Amino acid sequence: MKSWCDIVLKPVFAVVSAFVLVCACATPLGLKSAQMQAPPLPDSFGVSASLIEVTLNLGLVLVAIVVLAWLFKRFQGMDQPAAGQLKVTASLPLGPKERIIVIEVGDEQILVGASSAGISTLHVLNAPLRVVSEEQESFRDKLVRSLKGAQT
Repeated sequence: MKSWCDIVLKPVFAVVSAFVLVCACATPLGLKSAQMQAPPLPDSFGVSASLIEVTLNLGLVLVAIVVLAWLFKRFQGMDQPAAGQLKVTASLPLGPKERIIVIEVGDEQILVGASSAGISTLHVLNAPLRVVSEEQESFRDKLVRSLKGAQT
């Protein structure tokens, strides 16, 4: 079964990508290069017209990148209906691509190993692990603490 992301977002991104590609590569047929040039702007601005055009185009591309990044971040994980039933209780990185994860599924906790080769069940825990609810330190607090440690 396809998710709504496959049905809606992928075709929209394909159409937008095709439009950008056509606009970037297409040239009007039958027009000579002299006819394609825009009339020059008066030099009262002190900046050439091509510099203004390049700046506006760069700004448009940057805005498009930011909007697409926001959309990807916003809709990431929307096609996961079981997200409420699964929860990562603890995770311990063992290397750059290897980690041990405790996953809570309903009332049961499972210890799994994840690596580049795949995911495998290591153990089904009989007694659930206690979850220590520590408030996460903000970046500011960590930075202040490390600067104080570096000064001593």
